[in-house]
Amino acid sequence: AICNSPQLVYMAKGNLILNTAVITLAGQDLAQITHVTFGGSVTVNTTEHGGTSVIWSENDGEIRVKNGADVTIVTEGYFNYNVGSDVNFIMEDNSSFNLTTNSNSFTYETHTIVTFSVGNNCHFSFNNNRAASAYGAIRVKANGSFSVGENSTFEVSYPRGSGSAIQLLGGASATFQNPERVKLYAGTGGAFAFGTSCSLSITAGAVNVWPTATGLGDTSVPTYIWNKG
Repeated sequence: AICNSPQLVYMAKGNLILNTAVITLAGQDLAQITHVTFGGSVTVNTTEHGGTSVIWSENDGEIRVKNGADVTIVTEGYFNYNVGSDVNFIMEDNSSFNLTTNSNSFTYETHTIVTFSVGNNCHFSFNNNRAASAYGAIRVKANGSFSVGENSTFEVSYPRGSGSAIQLLGGASATFQNPERVKLYAGTGGAFAFGTSCSLSITAGAVNVWPTATGLGDTSVPTYIWNKG
């Protein structure tokens, strides 16, 4: 499908379900909507920026990736615009979500996600190539939650921004429960940025930390290594 309207779908209080689709957008939003569900194999490409988002969340809602779904999104704009709304991003077990963007972060600038949940046996990757962005690649709302489940891979590459890979606002929490692999790379902003009264819980076989960014291709031994047991 090729879309040449402001949005492919406009249904502010509705629910969009995509099951196995290839969609090309030229400067439009995929949907201005409340709930979006991805199932099967879904590919979305936006070929122009023009101030667009892939998903404009009009009301408090949810973006859900169903069990077994395989989603790939490449956009010149930003993924989610959710001003004035509380949005949850949920990946069910055994799903895959791959996002590449050249503008802003997972959400538009100061916008946030309330619950960011990656289930078990999932794959999540986010590659952000935008320069000079001071916002975190993924921003969790105050008192919200971020989690990655067992045997999942989670990767954020944010080489040109000055914000962190994951930003938790005041009172938010982040939990990693025995993932297979996690890679958080930010050019100058660090892996995490914490507001007041945030919490971080990591259950893993090993944690490797480089205090400063040395480049994605660097194979040097990390400065700090924590091994279970």
